[in-house]
Amino acid sequence: MKLKNKLVLAALAILLAAAAYFAARSRPAGPAQPPDSPAAKVYNGILDMEPPDAALAPGKILEVHSIRLARQVYSSILAYDDSFNITGDLASGWEISPDGRAYRFTLKENVFFHDGARMTVDDVVASLKRLGEPDSTQKGLWSFVKKVERIDEKSFVIKLKSRFPPFLDFLTTVYAAVSKAGVKSASGAVIGTGPYQIAVWEPKKVVRLKRNSLYYGVRPKIDEINFYIPSAPAGIGGLAKKFVLHDLGWYNPPVDRSEAGNYTEMDIPSLQVSLLCLNISKPPFSNPAFRKAFVRAFDKKEFIGQISPGARMASGYLPLGLLGHNPEIPVNYFDGGAGAATLAKYRRKIAVVAGINTKSDHAREGAYFRDTYAKFGLDVSVVYLPDDEYLKTFLNGSYDVIKISNEADFPDAYGMLAYFTGSHPMTFLRGGDKKIDEMLVKAMGHLDRGARAATYGEVDRYIVDNHYAIPLYYNTNRRRFHNSLKGIRPSLMGEHLFSIAKLDIHD
Repeated sequence: MKLKNKLVLAALAILLAAAAYFAARSRPAGPAQPPDSPAAKVYNGILDMEPPDAALAPGKILEVHSIRLARQVYSSILAYDDSFNITGDLASGWEISPDGRAYRFTLKENVFFHDGARMTVDDVVASLKRLGEPDSTQKGLWSFVKKVERIDEKSFVIKLKSRFPPFLDFLTTVYAAVSKAGVKSASGAVIGTGPYQIAVWEPKKVVRLKRNSLYYGVRPKIDEINFYIPSAPAGIGGLAKKFVLHDLGWYNPPVDRSEAGNYTEMDIPSLQVSLLCLNISKPPFSNPAFRKAFVRAFDKKEFIGQISPGARMASGYLPLGLLGHNPEIPVNYFDGGAGAATLAKYRRKIAVVAGINTKSDHAREGAYFRDTYAKFGLDVSVVYLPDDEYLKTFLNGSYDVIKISNEADFPDAYGMLAYFTGSHPMTFLRGGDKKIDEMLVKAMGHLDRGARAATYGEVDRYIVDNHYAIPLYYNTNRRRFHNSLKGIRPSLMGEHLFSIAKLDIHD
């Protein structure tokens, strides 16, 4: 009898083990994760501007806090690595046809949405196709796309109407993120594959993110992120820890310091971009030596301090493609030798044009232009024009320098500046303005991404429609400048030109 009972129990054990085995095989297994830490890490932040859009639809995002949150919730096809080179995010690899008009991507395996469903190539294709819909904020850019097609269960192809060198860069943005088609979470937000998922969304009160245990990438170091909206009655009084997270960007964060009390301010690394476009179709900028001298004559350290009231002096200057590039070492910013001598040869008027929307924010910058180049006998004048006239100056070359600072210059395209650099894509906000859209598309059709010299010795890196673009990269976070360039995934796209780091990099 005892033996019989033992046999029955053994049989039951075998059956249960088999059932567990086949059940496990019948559902997708998430990626292996390290064991949870004993104590959960919670970060609390303040959303210091308007509340985000609860929909968080990647192709329709307009507002900066929605972008910041979406960056945590979604993953894109591609990403930037620590050296600003393009690498795969959801894609494991890609091939570009010889004519530059077809992009074939292979997807990573074992990528899961927050609800546990495996991401498929159909989800990716559907997400990308939504960018071309009438209400998409990306329809202007998506006009370059002819079709998106599924090849097999692991790959798809994007075919363009014409060659478009910055297309890979666009696929690093949150606008090209992948969401689960037609499905929303309990909070009402669409479902992504990013390192965090939305746990709580109380309009005008709090947005709570929790770590995605199925995330395919590096395990997030923070278990929970709470963003509190200051207008809420609870305010920051409900914070579990004393942190006020904000960025020092183009906007001075309107966080009430008295309300914050003894809370510690934690700056989020934020990479900013400004740009000068020099007309190289006529003297003096047709002379390469003059272009180099003009760039190096800047007291760039001072220039950075003048650009934005909210951005303090950067710890380093990153003119990618220019001599002296070293993110770890502050540069001797003023070249008083050959540069000064070359500039002194040209005693003429240099006309600088900027968008009218930047007039109030950048009045000091115009004065700085004049004062700096007056040292070399250059009469620099800054003219502010309406946006449509501003765009025309780029196309017809009627000014020597086109000054572009941020999205305020181009209300219809956050990333117009991004296009000039060849590293970042243009993003249309409204679309539908046919006149401006046509001008932008015409200008961008001439873009070709310059090859970066291994030694960063090439001055003429970016040539766009008879203009040489000088990208000025600088970091607004004073205390974590060096660390911010290691481990973040910068996305200098049309996201207000912010590079908001993934919050999982911070202890």
